[in-house]
Amino acid sequence: ERASATPDVNIKYLAVPIKKKGGTIGVVRVAMPFVNMKKELVTLDKIFIMGGFISIVLILAAGYFISKKITSPINKMSETANSIAAGDLSKRVDITAKDEIGGLAAALNKMADELQAKMSNLEKMDRVRTDFVANVSHELKTPLTSIKGFIETLEDGAIEIGRAHV
Repeated sequence: ERASATPDVNIKYLAVPIKKKGGTIGVVRVAMPFVNMKKELVTLDKIFIMGGFISIVLILAAGYFISKKITSPINKMSETANSIAAGDLSKRVDITAKDEIGGLAAALNKMADELQAKMSNLEKMDRVRTDFVANVSHELKTPLTSIKGFIETLEDGAIEIGRAHV
């Protein structure tokens, strides 16, 4: 940096040698008044600040959409799992992704299918048990009623009447 012949103007000079095969074959020299350089630096600062702001906005927007893409299926699976836990075994997760979340959704659906099948089987077994107990109870009532009748007859003196005839 040095003063130029123009009064009150400082100029920044830059000189770079041009080399070829180890020797200098020329020099590239650039000169710019400091006033112009300061204007350029202010403009560059504005560009960097605006670019940084735009980058931050774009990064935040991308982060929002990526997080929604991840959390939305997880929320759906959570709601479905809570419905299944509350007894609604018909609920399923409608996620067909081929990633880890899709694998988890498929596992949740498979678990719900198996749980629904087991509950159906338990209900069927409970009906069979109830029918069996009702049938056994009915079948035992008839002989027990007969035995009870015989006992009452005997208690009413049928034994004494039978001995008197002998």
